[in-house]
Amino acid sequence: MKRLYLETNFVIGRAFEQYTVDPAILTTAQNVGAEIALPAICLLESLQTVQRYRITTKQFGDAIQKKLQELREDQSPTSVKLKISLNSAVLENGILADERDARIQAVVQSLSNARLFEIDHQTATKALLAPIIARGVADNLILYAILDDATTTPASDMAFFTLNVSDFAGAAAVASLQGADIALLKDSQSALMWLRT
Repeated sequence: MKRLYLETNFVIGRAFEQYTVDPAILTTAQNVGAEIALPAICLLESLQTVQRYRITTKQFGDAIQKKLQELREDQSPTSVKLKISLNSAVLENGILADERDARIQAVVQSLSNARLFEIDHQTATKALLAPIIARGVADNLILYAILDDATTTPASDMAFFTLNVSDFAGAAAVASLQGADIALLKDSQSALMWLRT
């Protein structure tokens, strides 16, 4: 059986349209009977990112409202024009927040058939004491979790899809993935081709 490992950037990429993540990856995986698996921490990390966006979106909206209050009595042409723009920004900011909430819900729902696996104390300790990736505690934790899962529950053909090539495509990370017989896929087309072969 094929197993495709995903990580946080897949969820965030789909939810916030920040990366080129083809939504066909999940449907293709389902169609070919491939298992989708990711460390549960990736979902938690994604939800924390969403929460941070909610906070900054609210802060931005509050700042606009404060500026509108400041301009309330000013009827100069420039002020009137600025108030129209700021009111539009308040509206668009709210729409963007709603869209992001809807997209994260859709992404989480689309992963309902994925296997989420926990990170045990031993794996967390290894990730902290012997990091494979030079920077990034969370990325080391994710990488170790995938390596340990591949060892404890092997599959006949395994791959790891990530767009975070600056961290997961470093020489040490690639060597550790190869050592666990996990192919590294760095773009959506490669992931789709791997699933279809």
